[in-house]
Amino acid sequence: MTQVFINGRFLTQRPSGMQRWAEQMLVALDARLAALETPASWEPVVVLRPPGPGRTPNFRRLQIRTVGRRGGHLWEQTTLAREARSGVLVNLLSSGPLTHPRMISTFHDAAVLRHPNHFSQAYGLLHRTIRPLLARRSRRLLTVSQFSAGELAETLKVDRTRFAVAPNAAEHMLTVEPDTGVLDREGIERGAYGLCVGNQTTNKNVATAISAFLALDRPGLNLVIVGAGEARLFGDHALTEDTRIRSPSFLADAELRALYEGAAFLCFPSRYEGFGIPVVEAMALGCPVIASDAAAIPETAGDAALLVAPDDVEGFRDAMARVLDEPGLADDLRRLGFARALTFSWDRSARVLEELLEAEA
Repeated sequence: MTQVFINGRFLTQRPSGMQRWAEQMLVALDARLAALETPASWEPVVVLRPPGPGRTPNFRRLQIRTVGRRGGHLWEQTTLAREARSGVLVNLLSSGPLTHPRMISTFHDAAVLRHPNHFSQAYGLLHRTIRPLLARRSRRLLTVSQFSAGELAETLKVDRTRFAVAPNAAEHMLTVEPDTGVLDREGIERGAYGLCVGNQTTNKNVATAISAFLALDRPGLNLVIVGAGEARLFGDHALTEDTRIRSPSFLADAELRALYEGAAFLCFPSRYEGFGIPVVEAMALGCPVIASDAAAIPETAGDAALLVAPDDVEGFRDAMARVLDEPGLADDLRRLGFARALTFSWDRSARVLEELLEAEA
């Protein structure tokens, strides 16, 4: 019997897109296993995590075990490698122990390889070293889009056919009740704000959303930026300079759902994405999407969004104006977005991982 271990380091990290994918994949895999009449040949599945604070999902079939004394990359290369040595190890983020002989590893995008200037020197050097080695050491590979499969194959120098694709989805946002109190707390009204979801990295290009919003100069309209971090990171557009720009601190899913559902539009001007999960989250919750036409975003959005070149401030301004002013456009985008979001499913993506595990069993 083959033992399966999961690299659970992500459970101790602050949740962002990759951590979201990892957790939801395990939630869906757990549900698939719980629905079986007899256990899979590769059960039990044990999630190994380092000590420290973090999240503890309520799994029915997957087991969680805390091992070691410290976390980080050193934990992966030593404690995790040792504890998982007797079975198959699944790495759900773009790192893992280089000495393990039987791994399934996930790489979400090639951003650190394509655009090293978007990352700190230390982070870039570490991941440009680890990722190619991990890819070549792994028996099977996962990613989240066809775009990423091509990018990763080229930059990691592995055969593209080695990648299985398990996209993100948005069903997790439908399981929480919206906390509409966030609108009052931020001093905004339903339908009277645009939304931008993106962290402080250069790649997320939040400055373009700010510039387009300011150029639109629409009385009564606010811009809410979720995950923006410190204002000084956005060049000339400090978030505190204009009272119409709001930047709430870290939000729970219930608050984020309420913001999606109440927004006039989502502006997502990212320069590089392996998938672009806010696009699908917005679509699932009826928020019209304006997004960049870069990297995997067109693959994710399909025909359900207005797409603009990532640094085209005037283009984003004009798209905002169209959604606000053009009769029927916002409703059309909502209708197309609902349909597009349904094409993505955590269950179907977990099935991709399940098939890889069955092949290794």
